Amino acid sequence: MTTATQPQVFEEIAEFMARFPAREEVLAFRPSAETQARASELLWKSNSGTLTDEEQDELADFGRAELFVRMLKARM
Repeated sequence: MTTATQPQVFEEIAEFMARFPAREEVLAFRPSAETQARASELLWKSNSGTLTDEEQDELADFGRAELFVRMLKARM
């Protein structure tokens, strides 16, 4: 269930973790192709200086999500 205020990347992580994945699954976790494509698009726009304020917030969410997943994997 995605809401307007909940970034998709966090929804994806929450859905994954709600399945109580095995250690190996957590270590192998990768965002969906759609999520990866969106992150790439935002990075490209950031590098070209064409991000909107909303997109800048979304890109920051991707950074926070990546940090969270890295911290989680480091503790496995």
